[in-house]
Amino acid sequence: MTSRRRGSEAPSVQGMFVERARSYACNSGLSVAELVQASTIEQDRLLNIFEGKAPDITLREIAGISLALGVSLEILLA
Repeated sequence: MTSRRRGSEAPSVQGMFVERARSYACNSGLSVAELVQASTIEQDRLLNIFEGKAPDITLREIAGISLALGVSLEILLA
């Protein structure tokens, strides 16, 4: 049996999502304006999410980013 990291050592799901989403966004070739339109998330909010400044990210926002990037939720949240 292996132990899992907990507390401050464990990366947050939100942090991992932001890191993966930002990486896919950078490699997608899409402009910020295109991501805003495809995700239906306002530009300021989307930039805050990608910069890790958004305190809470909703499931609708996660789904919108996933669809805009053409990447499954499973990959972005794994």
